[in-house]
Amino acid sequence: MSDIKLVSLQTGLFFNKVVTRPDEYVTSLNTACQNIFDALPIVLPIPEDAPPEIPVAQLNSKLKKYASNIGRRRADLFINETNTILQENTISQHFPLVEKFIEFFLRDNTFSRIAFVAKYFSELTNIEESIKKNTNSKIVELHSGKPFFSTTQYTSTQDLGEFHIINFTLIEKATYMEKEGFMITRDINTNPSSNYSEKLKKDECVSLINESLSLHKVASFFELLS
Repeated sequence: MSDIKLVSLQTGLFFNKVVTRPDEYVTSLNTACQNIFDALPIVLPIPEDAPPEIPVAQLNSKLKKYASNIGRRRADLFINETNTILQENTISQHFPLVEKFIEFFLRDNTFSRIAFVAKYFSELTNIEESIKKNTNSKIVELHSGKPFFSTTQYTSTQDLGEFHIINFTLIEKATYMEKEGFMITRDINTNPSSNYSEKLKKDECVSLINESLSLHKVASFFELLS
């Protein structure tokens, strides 16, 4: 099996109440995050009656490593890696920034939900055989032709500490850095049917994100694919 690459991380914060002017966070968020968003920010003319999760303000870094979307009921932090081999501290080294992001929005808001998403890639040469091996044999028999593309999506629910979570996996054929292989998305988020605004303080958010990493098991997933 080839090295596993970390492609990106995403932290999603879901506000308990509507923020009327998310654009007013642009400058102060950048300051709180040590001015990593050094590209010109974008403010979009989103109508007030539009879905509140739609981004109103967008921040980016000039090198595209960092980005943030801020809507009336949601804020996201994106961290993009470039050909970074997954090691023990590859994800945790970004936690100080994630903590700053969470702490900033907790000044004026509470969170009903939180999500943490990671994307991983591993190069694979025998993609067609892997697709065939990991697809139900009866489906392969019914579907004529050479295997070319397949996705696997699986969602479960479970408890993680004191939170009820959605555990989501997406496996798909992909090209990354001009290499062909598989991309795995692991998305752990608190169940939208539960409102955790009384529990999701900074330490609890960071702890939940840290604990969620134990569920990713990407090395085992890629081993099955190889």
